[in-house]
This record gives sequence, C-alpha cells and structure tokens, in this order.
Amino acid sequence: AAPLPRPRVQVQVDEGARAPDAARAEALLRVAQEALTNAARHSGAHRAWLHLARQPEGLRLTVEDDGRVQWPPTPGNG
Repeated sequence: AAPLPRPRVQVQVDEGARAPDAARAEALLRVAQEALTNAARHSGAHRAWLHLARQPEGLRLTVEDDGRVQWPPTPGNG
C-alpha cells in the first residue's frame, strides 16, 4: 500500500492471522490489491482500511474505504 498516493491505507493484521500456504497468501494479496485499485480509480476514496483476522472458519479480509458508491453498479465496475 505504501506506493499508492491515494487512498491513504491503514492495515491491521490480527495476531495469528497468517495464511497457511503461499497460494492463499497470494490470493489475499491480490484481493487487497484489487480492492485498493478500485478505491483509487472508482470511488474517489481518501482513506482505506484493510483488516485481516482469523475466524473459526478461516481467514477474513475486510476492506473498507471512505469513497462514494456509484449506484446502480454497472458492469466492469470491479
């Protein structure tokens, strides 16, 4: 997230929230990249928050931003 000029990103990784293998770690990385790209390109967000937590059923990556929603969504919006 450091090279992004906008949105400003806050990352929280809970203790014990680690991907069990490289393939799942890469999947989490790609989801986070896509979410931040969408926030920068489509919502006009100034801030974004990523939170990786361990849940009983596995890992949960939550991504939020303070941008505006384009409604209704159109195909290709990410």
